[in-house]
Formats: sequence, C-alpha cells, structure tokens
Amino acid sequence: MIYVNGDSWSQRSNGEIDYSWPKILETKVNCSIINQSAGCGSNSRVLGNLYKLYQSGTKISLIIIGLTSFQRFHLPSKLGSSWSIGPTVINDRFNNKNDEVLHWYQKNVFDETEFVYQFYNQIWQMHELGTKYFQCPIIFFNAWDSYISEIHQQIFYGNINKWIEDRVEDTADYSVIEYIKMFEFFKSKLSEWNLLINNNWHDFLPTHIDGPAGMHPGHPSPEGHRLIAEHILTKIQEQFPIIYQELKG
Repeated sequence: MIYVNGDSWSQRSNGEIDYSWPKILETKVNCSIINQSAGCGSNSRVLGNLYKLYQSGTKISLIIIGLTSFQRFHLPSKLGSSWSIGPTVINDRFNNKNDEVLHWYQKNVFDETEFVYQFYNQIWQMHELGTKYFQCPIIFFNAWDSYISEIHQQIFYGNINKWIEDRVEDTADYSVIEYIKMFEFFKSKLSEWNLLINNNWHDFLPTHIDGPAGMHPGHPSPEGHRLIAEHILTKIQEQFPIIYQELKG
C-alpha cells in the first residue's frame, strides 16, 4: 500500500471523476493508495496525519509527500479537524473562515526564519517516522513552491550564517546561534532524506495549469496530473528499484 499526502495539488480532484495524480498512479501500480491530501493543507497537517496513521496500525510500503509552502501552519480544531493558517484561514473540514486569526497570525506569529526551521523540522520528523516506525521509504517532492527551492540552495549549498543573519534584526541575539546549529543539523541529514530539492512539479507543467474556466483554476489540468504521476513513477524507479519492481510486478 502507498500513502500520499499534500495540499490541493495532490488532493482528490473536483467532480465525479477523480483525475488527480494519486488516482492515476494507482492505475499504474498493483497496490492501493491512501490519499489524505487536502486543499490549503500544510506540512504540519501532513506530519500530524502520519502520526495518526502509525497509531492506527496501518501498514504501508511507500510514503509520498507533496510538500507545500512553509508559510502555512495548522492548529487543532474540533472533531479531528484543523485550522489552516497561511495566505487564508480555512477550517478544512467545516469550511469556516476567521480573518481575525489571519491578521493576528500575520502580525504576531509568522517569521520566515522560524517557519523555514519548522519546515525542515517537519521533514526530519516525517523521515524518522517513515524509516524507523513504518520501516518504509519516504520521498518528498516540492509541488508548486519555487521559493523554497531557492532556500534549499542557500541552506544546503550556500552560507547558512549569512542566510539567517540577513533575516534577523539583531545578529547577536541568542536565537541566531541556535538557528545556525539547527540548520547545520538539517544539512547533515540531507544525504539521508529523499528530498528532491530542485524538482518542482510546476517547472514541467507550464502549459498544463487550469485557467479561470478550468475545473480547478491555478492547479494541474488532467494532463498535468498525468505528467506528475509518470514523473513520480520514474523517480520511484530511480531511487527505489526493488520497490518499483514490486509495484509493477
């Protein structure tokens, strides 16, 4: 069984026919796929779902994560739901909105350095869950956020100290030293993570994004989802040939 999670680029598509890439991928492999992706989803929500999946005793052979923007975050809500906080605030189960929370978040909570730290911390935790608890591979894709690719380059191949110091008002603050140590830790883990840092789906879908009159404006068209499914299958074959053979056998 394959497990998928992400945001609106991976969720079940609108309408009666599900043309999303997880559904297309399911037709290309000989196993079922659990897809818990949700519109406006955050990486913190994905991590929380993985915890629940493990606690439920579900057995899976591969985890595929379509990472979303680090600017989003989730807070718990009633009946297992959550508030998605980012450019908008939407309860992803009951579809309520609260602009007051959004304004509070923008003014008092969001900080790029801290939220990028949380982004890598979530990847680290998901990797640990996958490899040590589910005992299966986990692969991370950048779905549509090209800005995070620039950050990947600066954190993993550039000057971490400069990147952090450029984003804080007081470079002598004790938190700067902590951030440097933490980002160095994540850099040391990159070789273990199946994180495709220069692999945005948006890059190979320039003509396959729905327009205003499409079924899902601003998101992959049916052909775009097909291309993503084929792309993911190719990456599985490259990185996990044994699992690929099992999926295709």
